[in-house]
Amino acid sequence: MFMTMGNTELYLIILLISYIPMFWFSWAQGAKRCHDLGNSGWYQLIPFYVLWMLFQDGEAGENQYGLNPKGVGNETSYDDQINEIGKSLDS
Repeated sequence: MFMTMGNTELYLIILLISYIPMFWFSWAQGAKRCHDLGNSGWYQLIPFYVLWMLFQDGEAGENQYGLNPKGVGNETSYDDQINEIGKSLDS
């Protein structure tokens, strides 16, 4: 298959395959930023929402997705949150 292809087609296939992890990483980072703003990760599919995410501050304190990564308004620290992992909700 590759024997009959020219160099241009081979480079194009390699380029397209390399875009898959780049898009995956971009969408994952966009979802994390949406969560920082208190929104679902699907919001990044809204046209021009990515531009708004660049300039908007995250929610102060904790939201449904976790603590503020900058520490603004957090009542507990990450160490306290990590210590709670695995503990029973009844106690």
